Amino acid sequence: MHPRTSRLIAAATAAGALAVPAAAGAHVTAAPIGDVPAEGYGKVDFRVPHGCDGSPTTAITVRLPDNVVGATPQVVPGWKISVKEGKLAKPVEAHGEQITEGVREVTWRGGPLPDHHLQEFGMSIQTSGKPGEKAWFKILQECEQGETAWAEIPEDGGEEPDTPAAGITLAAGDDHAAASDDAQGAAEPASAPAGENAAAVSADDLDGKASKGLAIGGLVVGVVGLLAGLTGITLAGRARRSA
Repeated sequence: MHPRTSRLIAAATAAGALAVPAAAGAHVTAAPIGDVPAEGYGKVDFRVPHGCDGSPTTAITVRLPDNVVGATPQVVPGWKISVKEGKLAKPVEAHGEQITEGVREVTWRGGPLPDHHLQEFGMSIQTSGKPGEKAWFKILQECEQGETAWAEIPEDGGEEPDTPAAGITLAAGDDHAAASDDAQGAAEPASAPAGENAAAVSADDLDGKASKGLAIGGLVVGVVGLLAGLTGITLAGRARRSA
């Protein structure tokens, strides 16, 4: 086999291997910040990595599952927040009182978030479930043209559906105070320029920052080389005079 043909086959194989995780990561997903206890408080980021068939995202609505009984949404620059309250699947105890209603949906509306740009929508949540069970968040992604409902709950041992709901696994532990402090601290919004989406960074921006870093690194190496050369010349002159 010709060497060039071998290289092309190897490159195609590598590209195919990379395409699998890329496709798997193309969903709207939930990323917990540390362990989210089955009974307590935690922080979850909902990651939106693309639009609707190329159309920019204009709204994200997250519906809470029965084992998530409360939520405090994080402020995202350029997006307005609205919440919808409703009846809980079962009452929960909080601060000595029985709670029967709470936040059931959270919507961020604004942007727009261009296709192939990433934005995270954070939420501090209160849970009431069992360790090891899943909390499935059904999400509606609205775009300038079209929408996608990420609402299919995967079956145990089955194939992943085309538009799966975003899921997290609840962990053991019920330290309400510590978990609440951690979640509220994580929910503090980072500062961002007014009117800009801080988390939506284009590939051109990243390439520009990388080029600046390489240029600075090259300048430092050049200065070090110049100093080393001058030192060598000085030492050589002294050696000749001593001889």
